[in-house]
Amino acid sequence: MPDQIQRHTLPVAHRSVIYRLADVAAKLKAVWRAWSLARQFLICASIVLMPAMLIIGSWVSNRIEESVASSAGTSAALYMENFVEPLVQDLVKGTTITDENRVSLNELLAKSSLGDSVISFKIWSDNGTVLASNRADLIGRRFPPSVRLTKARAGVATAEFDILKDEENAFEKHLGLPLLELYIPLRARGSEKVIAVGEFYQDARELRNELTRAKRWSWLIVAGVTLSMLATLFAIVWRGSQTIESQRKNLEKQVAELTNLLSENRRLRRRAQGASARVTEGNESYLRRLGADLHDGPAQLISLALLRADDSRAAGADAGGKAGTSLTTLRSVLDRALNEIRNIAAGLVVPEIDGLALKETLQTVVRRHEQLTNTRVDLRCIDLPEVVPNALKLCAYRFVQEGLANAHRHAGGKGQTVTAQPAERAIVITVSDNGDGMQDPADNRRRSLGLSALTDRIESLGGTLTIDSQKGHGTKLTARLPLFAGAHESE
Repeated sequence: MPDQIQRHTLPVAHRSVIYRLADVAAKLKAVWRAWSLARQFLICASIVLMPAMLIIGSWVSNRIEESVASSAGTSAALYMENFVEPLVQDLVKGTTITDENRVSLNELLAKSSLGDSVISFKIWSDNGTVLASNRADLIGRRFPPSVRLTKARAGVATAEFDILKDEENAFEKHLGLPLLELYIPLRARGSEKVIAVGEFYQDARELRNELTRAKRWSWLIVAGVTLSMLATLFAIVWRGSQTIESQRKNLEKQVAELTNLLSENRRLRRRAQGASARVTEGNESYLRRLGADLHDGPAQLISLALLRADDSRAAGADAGGKAGTSLTTLRSVLDRALNEIRNIAAGLVVPEIDGLALKETLQTVVRRHEQLTNTRVDLRCIDLPEVVPNALKLCAYRFVQEGLANAHRHAGGKGQTVTAQPAERAIVITVSDNGDGMQDPADNRRRSLGLSALTDRIESLGGTLTIDSQKGHGTKLTARLPLFAGAHESE
């Protein structure tokens, strides 16, 4: 509640800024998540390693410069102590250097090898006064002591490159040359007492070039090691990222396949449930039709035969030609009733097909149809497997039986053809004729009890039934029966 009150009490402009920042953060988060692990690692590693490379490279360069300067300063200090220190011993007892010693200092720099590299010099007293210099305008002037000068007074020799920011360095700075600035403590002979500080500016062009090369190589080595380490780690992470990405795609593919299979299973289960319900209704309708066929066919004929038999008994005295005619009629009626009962029974009973191959099963149903209808059927079996589930054989038998019965009933048996062949883990069976066709195959499927029951039977095995019929161009029924249909499906 306090957070809500505080949020509502924020100014509108502040809330707008907060919302924009939150939106930007959400977009950046989405972009970050969209990148691969290898790219994320490369960015994070670059953020960490690049500054580290700069810090290490700078530290190494500074250490090289300090080491070179210190080494040069140490060598120069030894040289100065041997040649310059004897000329400032006047300061042990006094506060100035004699003119003779000043001249000797100038001659030392001008005539010795030291003068080839030393551009200028100053001799400082304890209070920051220039006691001697190759520049006469500085002698006797006093300047604020610098940090390096203070260190030298304490007995520590220092050396630095191009630190020319003090007031007394105007001349050296104007030269525009790389200089090595040396501060050397000058001691009293035979003691550690510092009596003066010598400041020397040495031409450092060659030293600067060597130092530049050393820094360049140090930067190249540091950068090479850092980039090599980054590349090696990136290669390892990239390989792992590729493996993870490949596994993720495989998992997504498997999840999608499982989702499709679940959807297909649900669809097949709904179809199977619907087919089961329709089979139950179809069985009831089939039984009613069977009862009607028995009542309207053989039952009527048998009733007629009984009436004829009663008439024959009533006319027992007249046993002549009239009785013979009645018996003949009675026998004809009973033969017709027996044939109808046999035809109905033949349609209900399936012959033993357990030991038959699919091709032999189809030959059996075609042969029975030809015997019952006295018509011809063209059977084409193409590369059929020898072993298939009994449920598939039984379904194929009923499909061909119903298809040929419809061809005989509606097309007069013209152009009856049965074709069976394998296709993508299934058996495709077609029953066609050259009759007049159907006006509306879908409507005919709804009205035909046999086709409706046959559709349910095929769908219960996971198959499909299609009807292709046009007025005046015959009819073709196509059943697609999967080879993995259950082997224990019964009639």
